[in-house]
Amino acid sequence: MRFSDYGKTYPDLAWVIWEFFSDHTIKNMLINDWECRGFNPDYAPKCVADFLHKFDKQYTEIDGQRGVGIQPRTIAKICDKLCEHGILRAVAVSGINNFDNIMNFYESGLAGSRDEIFKQKNILSRRMNNLIYGFAYIYESNRVNVRPIWVKKDGALSNGTCFNSAYGIVTAMHCLEGCSEIQIEGIEADVLKSAKIYGKDKIDLVLIIPQCDYQWNDKFMPDNCEVLDEIMVMGYPNHSGFDRFLTTTVGSVAAIEQSYLVEYKQMLLTGKIKGGNSGGPVVDINGSVVGIVTEHPSAKGDYDNFGYGIAIPSSYLTELEEINNNFNFTDKISDI
Repeated sequence: MRFSDYGKTYPDLAWVIWEFFSDHTIKNMLINDWECRGFNPDYAPKCVADFLHKFDKQYTEIDGQRGVGIQPRTIAKICDKLCEHGILRAVAVSGINNFDNIMNFYESGLAGSRDEIFKQKNILSRRMNNLIYGFAYIYESNRVNVRPIWVKKDGALSNGTCFNSAYGIVTAMHCLEGCSEIQIEGIEADVLKSAKIYGKDKIDLVLIIPQCDYQWNDKFMPDNCEVLDEIMVMGYPNHSGFDRFLTTTVGSVAAIEQSYLVEYKQMLLTGKIKGGNSGGPVVDINGSVVGIVTEHPSAKGDYDNFGYGIAIPSSYLTELEEINNNFNFTDKISDI
């Protein structure tokens, strides 16, 4: 099994690992030996071998028709990823023959009581998986959140991208403005026509809040980012023969500055962006949306064209105000 597949096969594995190493009522298998050596038995940390002893039958690698217990090095790799982000803390690595890391000891690195942490279980469990398994996992688990927008403008058919967030459906305002027909894949026109619309003059964002359940499975959580943060851009760019395919590129945030051309900050992204990406999410390694794609800058004059993209930080979603819903949403654009 590929490492990234564990997140799909066992979505609770990372959380169970944290829960195990943070639970001091579960004792190390060698607790008696620890006491003989003079260590405080109430603090004896647990190792990968302890976890496998307790959960070996619950988590297996599928090998043909038989289930083989997850290898110690896989559990240790997950633990080390959690350590990188402060969710676990490595206590000790033991033994010259510890090739599979079975004697690596860990404990919780999260501040606060277990009861307080458990209140955030759903959010933390999802964040753990995102951090451990990376952008490939984030892409697969969130692709249902990103949909194409089909529009007719001046008689021509084109497309953009929208995504589902904790606030509602988000896209770029220029994807909808001046369009004679608009279709968002997977949402009925009546739902969109009765939705509340939020926008703001000179900010290329629009927020659509349906007044009923529109049956998308999940939502991106908004967050902030910094220069040099790794990001992934998802959307439906225009490629010959690939106009209905969700695509993704990865890169980093090259700059966050306010241009003299607009009245808000913009993010410059090294991830390649084309027409059709507009309105798509910019996602960080936590799986949070940190920006919304607005345009692909073209080099004019004495400038180099690096192919960078421009996005608006997701924090601007909180500044939008309700506007009239004058958009002509439809269930089917005839030319599609």
